[in-house]
Amino acid sequence: MPVRGEQLERRVRRMDAELSRLERAATRAITGEIADASRRLEREIRGLYLDALADTRGEDVAVREARARSLLARVEGLTDLTADVPDGELDVLVTGAAEAGASAAEDEVALYEDEARSARPRNTALAAIATTAVAAIARNGRQHQERIERHVVDGLAAGRGWGQVRTDLRQEAGILQRSAERHVKSTSVDASDEGHKATFEANGVQYEQLLATMDERLCGYCANRAGRVYELGDIQLPLHDHDRCTTVPWKREWQEAGLTDDEWFEAHRAESLARAQEGQRTGASPSERRRGLDKAPEPVWTPRTDTVAAREAVERIPPTPAPPPVVRPARPRVTEKTRSRGPTRPPTEAERVAARREFQGEWVAGARRKRSVALKHGAQQELGIRGLVYQTRRFNFTQAEMGRARIAARKMYEDTQAAFRRQGVAEVRLYRGVKTAYEDVGVIESWTTDINVARKFAGARGDIIEEVIPVERILISHRSPGWRDGRFGAQSEYVVMPHRPRRQ
Repeated sequence: MPVRGEQLERRVRRMDAELSRLERAATRAITGEIADASRRLEREIRGLYLDALADTRGEDVAVREARARSLLARVEGLTDLTADVPDGELDVLVTGAAEAGASAAEDEVALYEDEARSARPRNTALAAIATTAVAAIARNGRQHQERIERHVVDGLAAGRGWGQVRTDLRQEAGILQRSAERHVKSTSVDASDEGHKATFEANGVQYEQLLATMDERLCGYCANRAGRVYELGDIQLPLHDHDRCTTVPWKREWQEAGLTDDEWFEAHRAESLARAQEGQRTGASPSERRRGLDKAPEPVWTPRTDTVAAREAVERIPPTPAPPPVVRPARPRVTEKTRSRGPTRPPTEAERVAARREFQGEWVAGARRKRSVALKHGAQQELGIRGLVYQTRRFNFTQAEMGRARIAARKMYEDTQAAFRRQGVAEVRLYRGVKTAYEDVGVIESWTTDINVARKFAGARGDIIEEVIPVERILISHRSPGWRDGRFGAQSEYVVMPHRPRRQ
């Protein structure tokens, strides 16, 4: 009598519940320390920032930037929010996850054989997993340390109040906490996989079969490998961030004796392929590419997807609900109060650079944020661009804010066009991923040279727009002077206008 797939799945779910418990404990400790560090930084820097803001009122940008760097020197060490993250929590997580994986693997082998034993992974392997996690969190901490310090410098240089700067600092802390949580989950799966493999090897299991997690997050890499059998060690989990897939034991003699539930895995693979939002992806997974691999491992056995069981599994998938209707926000009204005629004096070059840096940093953090929306209005007014300004909230802008937005738009465009002239570039082939069709064009929109980035934004049901765009329509790009990628990483981004500027 075969070992039913549901029996294996139940044991995997029990293991996953234990991993989730361990992850919650580690996440609470690590993100709690980041939150405490953020509060300590706020307490120390608030008074210094307010004093510096008052002392440098009326000074030029260079003086304000110098004062900001002097301020940061006085809180040196506090801007790294991960400096005091407890390493011991990750050691506990790795040990517990490895034991959970080994225990689950023992239970799985015991379904097929009378005798099964658990085996603990080598201490060196577990230590390496914990060390990698600590290094990743520390590396993110240093990256956000640079962003925190830049918020302080840019804020003081632009004369922004403490409330605005504090909001930026808290956003950085929140991003860092979510990043730490992601590393905790990946570390948990990595350690449990080591426990699995050690126990499989101790029981003479030479192959493992991938069991995909069947939910709305199922990706093309996992769907492509669902149900497939690989030599032990060829698959290293997790395949990517947020991956919750696992493996179960497999032997040829079990299959030849009729002990494996091939029909269940046929249905599992067919359903996985049907549910994957992006279709199956056959290449090396993101984590494999980080390890230097350029192709996916070869399976030794693949379940069929043309059987009755496979077809019935696909038929049982509930239909995807229709997306909600798109309600396009009304075009925002720019009142006389918020319409700017520009600064009362020509801005200095340092002020122009500071404005460009401020608004570009906000744009990559999110196109619906306040300063990003201000940049849209700034491009509209300064460059004479026609188009809609999409926003989900109605912001009120001061005259000074709109003045800086116009300065930023002009500086972005001039620097970008100068760079294109130096490079001899006249046009660029770009892609834009959209989830729903639209007729109206925004004042500025994000495009990319990487079609995979566009596919990610489009989703399974969206469209990819491809166009060769003259460089005169590009406001700024990731190749422009001073560009810095945001929290989403490198997107090969180009910020495009619907037509050439009418105001040169």
